[in-house]
Amino acid sequence: MRIPKGFDKIILRPQGGLERLMKYGGAFLADGISKMAGNEDGGAGDVITFNTKHQSILVTTGDASRRNKYASLTELIVGDVKTTVSAYVAAPENCGKGVIYDAPI
Repeated sequence: MRIPKGFDKIILRPQGGLERLMKYGGAFLADGISKMAGNEDGGAGDVITFNTKHQSILVTTGDASRRNKYASLTELIVGDVKTTVSAYVAAPENCGKGVIYDAPI
């Protein structure tokens, strides 16, 4: 899947893995993520994809306020399952990645 230009990537990693949340179905889980982030419009235009191989959820959005809401998630409640999640905004594609040692401050 190609992410549209100008969209940010937010990675969610549920504690205990994604498999136990996927039993509710992708659409139900995506709707729950959007509601837990406080998006009244249901996250219109946002794309939520699930990667069971890496046990992660990728959320892409072009809206800065929704990006911050997704990145501030600390837990998900889906059905009868409540789980802690770690969320972070991924570095842009045009950004250098890696660790810089002995950088002058």
